[in-house]
Amino acid sequence: MILTYFHLLFFLFFVFLASPVSAEQSYGCPPFEEAKVVVRPLLNTPKIDTSQRLTALRAMASSKDQARFSSTSHETPVGLTAANLKFDSSYQIVTKISPRDHKVCTQIGSFNLTFGFEDTTVYIAHELPYGSCSYKTVLEHEFQHVQTDRNLVRLYAQKFPALLKKAIREIGVLRVSSAPLAESMIRDTVSRYMHDLSKNLSTVREKQQLKIDTKEEYARLSKSCNGRLSKIIARASR
Repeated sequence: MILTYFHLLFFLFFVFLASPVSAEQSYGCPPFEEAKVVVRPLLNTPKIDTSQRLTALRAMASSKDQARFSSTSHETPVGLTAANLKFDSSYQIVTKISPRDHKVCTQIGSFNLTFGFEDTTVYIAHELPYGSCSYKTVLEHEFQHVQTDRNLVRLYAQKFPALLKKAIREIGVLRVSSAPLAESMIRDTVSRYMHDLSKNLSTVREKQQLKIDTKEEYARLSKSCNGRLSKIIARASR
């Protein structure tokens, strides 16, 4: 997990330094206060859905919507965990006029980030009787995926405020000819950054989730409950 954090730290630093906004000079601009950053983590309670049969779960796992699922590596899943990664940002721009040449000086004054996983749903195959050993075993496994998502959100909710403040300082104060130009430059930079950061976090999530769905774990599940899960899968595969 520490390696993951430093990977994102480098990524965030690189994205902002690489942007044309950071190259602007603030010479001649009035002083600005440090931007206020607010990070709101999403930690929703998962829903349990037992309405889908094994064939439906198999189709869901192989669909184009795979990014929603914690893992789709098993060819006949008896359970799936789905969630939507939300990464919403808003910001306020502060504008002042340079007393030297009346150019526009602009900086991000506040930045709000809401991120995490929403609409989390744990699917348990309909063939597993509610409350049975097989049902409880699969539910326990799927909640490992839920907990991994929560751990990621909690970790980055602690790290993002300081990282975002540092990134905003790297952007600095823009000194340009007009307010619309400054706003456009900041908007393009933030939009590009949020897209890339969301994609990067999805990659981190996938790697963490794959640590749960190992061959050893699948072997354990297949042998659990006196091999009941293996028999259910075998019947569904006929």
